[in-house]
Amino acid sequence: MNKKLKKGFTLAELLIVVAIIAVLTAIAVPLFVTSLQKAQKTADEATMGAVRSAAIVTILNADMPTGEPSGTETKGLYTGATEGSAKVWKLAGPWKATGTVDSKGNVTTVDVAVATAEETTESITKTSTGYTVIVIIKATELKSTAITG
Repeated sequence: MNKKLKKGFTLAELLIVVAIIAVLTAIAVPLFVTSLQKAQKTADEATMGAVRSAAIVTILNADMPTGEPSGTETKGLYTGATEGSAKVWKLAGPWKATGTVDSKGNVTTVDVAVATAEETTESITKTSTGYTVIVIIKATELKSTAITG
């Protein structure tokens, strides 16, 4: 009796396994990439939200200029306005906030200034130490208060 024991897999079996793995990979990789993109977008939105919140606190805590405004001049974060016969300082916006965020998501600096009409683009840029974020804050995002001078 000369029986040969069958060892290993046939070429057809191996090709079937490789084909199954290829199909699963073709399905899984795009789903994984999409998930990564969604996660990055969510992280970016959270980072921008943190800078936006810090900027709003900065705006609301800004010192009001002294004296009466002469027209629509800008001092700090306030803009002069006329309401009826009164000249007032208003937090009128929009404002451009530039913030830095460390790699742990902590806002480290925020600089706020009155935005020009051309400044409408928000952005987030990766740096070696974290992110640089630019957000535009509209007056509707905080309670606009008229303050007489």
